[in-house]
Amino acid sequence: MTAGLLILGTLALSQAESTPQLSPATPSEPSSATQSTGLPTTLPPDMFTGTVRQAYQVAADMPGVLAELNCHCGCDRSQGHRNLLDCFSDTHAVG
Repeated sequence: MTAGLLILGTLALSQAESTPQLSPATPSEPSSATQSTGLPTTLPPDMFTGTVRQAYQVAADMPGVLAELNCHCGCDRSQGHRNLLDCFSDTHAVG
């Protein structure tokens, strides 16, 4: 789990200065983990390419962990996000 958070943090930081990479792939269904827990649903990873896709996949696989983490970019004030998982429920986490 710690390795996943480290990867997620690294990916998120590396994408902060990058252009969003959208894929023409058709979005998949939300992960069953977010459907069964009542947590916000992340955007489907297959909407993206490269490291952005990997970051969204980690978020989809570990929503409970991300829901416990604060985002420190100020999106709580500007976009009403409550935690890091909220950043992955829209394109905010893309950068």
